[in-house]
Amino acid sequence: MKKVLWQNTMVKDKRFLLSFIVALSALATLIWFGSREKSDPAEEQSQKISSIKSMIEAYRRNLLERAARDRSAKKKIPPDEDEIIRRYTQRLLLEILESADDYLNDPQGYIRDLIDTSSSEIPYHKVNGIIGREHLPMLESMLRDRSYIKQWPAIALIVGYMGAGQDGADILMDYITRHDVYDNRSDKRYNEGNKIFHIQLLGMTGYTGYNDFLRRALTREGAERLAWNMINDPDLIPTGNNINVREDMINKVITLAARSLVFLGDEQDKNTLKNLYEQERAKRLSGETTTFRLFDGMAEVMALMEFVETFSADHYFYQFDFRESEPSIYIDYFLKKLVDKYRI
Repeated sequence: MKKVLWQNTMVKDKRFLLSFIVALSALATLIWFGSREKSDPAEEQSQKISSIKSMIEAYRRNLLERAARDRSAKKKIPPDEDEIIRRYTQRLLLEILESADDYLNDPQGYIRDLIDTSSSEIPYHKVNGIIGREHLPMLESMLRDRSYIKQWPAIALIVGYMGAGQDGADILMDYITRHDVYDNRSDKRYNEGNKIFHIQLLGMTGYTGYNDFLRRALTREGAERLAWNMINDPDLIPTGNNINVREDMINKVITLAARSLVFLGDEQDKNTLKNLYEQERAKRLSGETTTFRLFDGMAEVMALMEFVETFSADHYFYQFDFRESEPSIYIDYFLKKLVDKYRI
């Protein structure tokens, strides 16, 4: 087109015409990129929400089919299961769509409101598939900003829930392992206590680069090293010399590292976890116990592993971070039965 215009123009100053055409083309390009910049994030989020809706619908069908099979087999199940599942699914979808709309209107405001109003209890469905990775630098900055010290655990939870791969895992590792100085004991207890429990978030990022870190935490020595600051700090555990308190904390670290590895899904790690469970089961059968028996934690890990293989890690978090006072839906029943199965 430019060639035709060039050959047929009656304008004497060809350089001027060429400059005009180039400028016009540049303007059109800028407008196109500008419109794409505005529309692409919305389109991307729309696709994410569609994917979530499809997942929830598949989840609903799976639950109903399982409930029907159990009814036909005359298994005892909670009453009115179909109606409970239907109400849960509708409510969850509505919240996801409303959250997505709020996020698209004001991404940073949405994130800040979520942190400010939810403390450390942030529903998974208000983060996963909704908050974009482009906000990781902002979250990382907030996780280092002492003015957000009371919100640090909530910010770390959002990073974990995003499934942001290595970028998210790096941020979490820095938070979990770094040494922070606190102005008061309550902030210290709140943050350091949550750091230990955030170990399982590493698995939610989907990044396997820290698997060796998690594998070391499966050993007593590795777990004790990871929990060292907590179990030896009188501000955090006044009874730090109490052997039972120390054992409880070490066993919890092992359990949380195991859960993180379940989410990452490496087959060799699964075999390691199964062996650890069998070892603890043998101790239980022989009468060897501790205050917080590692066997109980590993039984829950095995139940979680079977649950994730049957459904998915997403299904677990959508369900268990959306609790209400009404009767539990069928998946609670299913997981409870799995835990009971492995505690035998």
